[in-house]
Amino acid sequence: MPTERDPTQEIQTQMLDGIRKSQEAVIDGMRTWAETIQQLVPGATQAASVRASQLPSPAEVVDSVFDFAAQLLAAQRELAHSVLGATTAVGESVQQEAEKAAGTAKKSTKR
Repeated sequence: MPTERDPTQEIQTQMLDGIRKSQEAVIDGMRTWAETIQQLVPGATQAASVRASQLPSPAEVVDSVFDFAAQLLAAQRELAHSVLGATTAVGESVQQEAEKAAGTAKKSTKR
């Protein structure tokens, strides 16, 4: 018997699949680009290695990008909690008013 999936999980799964496919396409494109440059520009590898010594290592770049992504995600989480806090007060107020109205309606129907 099939189980019912949470719609949020389904959307997240689809988004992650799309992101993975996009990442694969970028990696394939980068490989193709690098191979093309190596074939078209004689000595490009040597010139690139001279300039590469002045740049951060690939591992440093990856760490820097992921550190930035973590900071961005933390900021988004903080924003989501702030929005939730602001809207929760409104929701509680509406719920209290609804409960009052329900109580008043109940009293009036008992008469």
